Amino acid sequence: MDLPPEVIAEIEANRKVSAVKLLRKAHGIGLKEAKELVDGYCESETGDGGHQVPEADTGIGRIIILIIGVSAIYALYKFLI
Repeated sequence: MDLPPEVIAEIEANRKVSAVKLLRKAHGIGLKEAKELVDGYCESETGDGGHQVPEADTGIGRIIILIIGVSAIYALYKFLI
């Protein structure tokens, strides 16, 4: 069964519940069938079960490691001199 464009748009916007509602209304199918179709589309498109986790790499971890490293080097310098 082909999914309507508005359902695909909802899936791509990570609004799966809304996509299921639209699909049920468009095709008059049950909740279980609509959910399986949406999940199947997600799996086929993303390949990881539809779970798209955005990567939040702000670099704060790198900054903290840099600060710790510089502090350790400074402490060794002060200790040896």
